[in-house]
Order: sequence, then structure tokens, then C-alpha cells
Amino acid sequence: MLLQVPFYLNRGHRCAQTAMKSVLKAVALQKIFSYNELEELTQHSKGKITFPCQIASAFLRLGMDFRYYIKPNGLSIILSADAIKLARESYGNYTEDLLSKTDTESLKNSAILLVGKKEVIEKEKKPTITELEELVKQERIPLCLINYDVFVGRENKFNGHYIIITGFSNGDIIYHDNGPKNAGANKISSVKRFEQAWDLCFFDHNLIVVSTQNFKEKIS
Repeated sequence: MLLQVPFYLNRGHRCAQTAMKSVLKAVALQKIFSYNELEELTQHSKGKITFPCQIASAFLRLGMDFRYYIKPNGLSIILSADAIKLARESYGNYTEDLLSKTDTESLKNSAILLVGKKEVIEKEKKPTITELEELVKQERIPLCLINYDVFVGRENKFNGHYIIITGFSNGDIIYHDNGPKNAGANKISSVKRFEQAWDLCFFDHNLIVVSTQNFKEKIS
């Protein structure tokens, strides 16, 4: 099964917003969101990272049917005084660079909005590939944040990149990569390559799953 998700090319540093644009077009029929609208919804600041938490809060504001998978107490971790300490433990020498690219106020505002919401799913372990495949069969769209350095086999500087899983075939994953480099719709990756790269945030599971149902008539 292959999900029918529109493909848009990311012509700058907006892979999060471009991926959102694809997902929203898949579920919202006529509406095509502008980058300005998407950046406002995610509270994105120029030159800063857009975390899954910010995308989830945007989807919540839009009334979408989605699930945001986090680690136990993941939202509390974002809001805690220990967040920077945990970041340093996770990212080592690259921590300060990542922190300089993080809009902590926007990230915390997003976490506050999501606290206690049914769309937030706490799990000790992230969903398995088998579970992802089952979600796709249910016509749910997995939006994944991957470590792009690991994905393409270069020095790991913890550069994040969003891809959309559109299907599975012969044990491989089919996905949209909006670029700007090596962009393409319905590209193919081995499960092993994907799993190695699908590990970036220390507070969540780098995954938002959006249902293609219950939203199409809300936006015109």
C-alpha cells in the first residue's frame, strides 16, 4: 500500500514546514498552507530548529487527528531545569551549536500547550517498524525526524531532517524526502538504514502520525 501524499520541494531551510505542507494537503483537500502560515503555527524563528513538539502543537491548534509519541515525562523534560544538562549528555560537543539554533521559548510554549492532551502518547520505546507499517495500512501518515548525518553516512553532527513515510515494499521503507539535496518522492530506504537514523531527540520518539480521516471537511 502506498499513501497518496503530495510532494513539495523544500527550496531552503524549511524541511519541517515543507513536510507539514505535504501532510496538510493530503488531509485538507483544497487548502494549501503558505510557509508564513506554517511558520506562525509552529512559532518558528528564522535560523532555528523546528522540533516535533512544535509541529504537534500546530496540528493541535488546527484540530487534526494525530498522535505525537514522546518518552515518559517527555514534555516535563522540555520544561525542566535539567533540559540543558540532558541535551549536553545526548549531543556532546555539538550541544552548544544545537542550543544556539533552538528557540527555547517556542519549544516550551509548545510543550505547555500539549500537556495533558490525548494526542500525546507516552511510550518507553518508540513504535516498531511493524507498528509503523500497520499505521500506514490504516491510512495514517508517519512524519519522522531523522538524523540526516547518520542517514547519508557522514560525520554525525546531529543535523535533523523530516521525512514522510508513504509505504512499505519488499521489506523496505518508501518515503518522501523534500530536500533540498537529494529530494524525491517515494524514495526507498532499507529498514536498517532508517532505524539507525531515526534517533535524534532525547525527549521524544521523533514521530508524529496523522490520520487522513476526520479533518478533510474542516478547512476550505
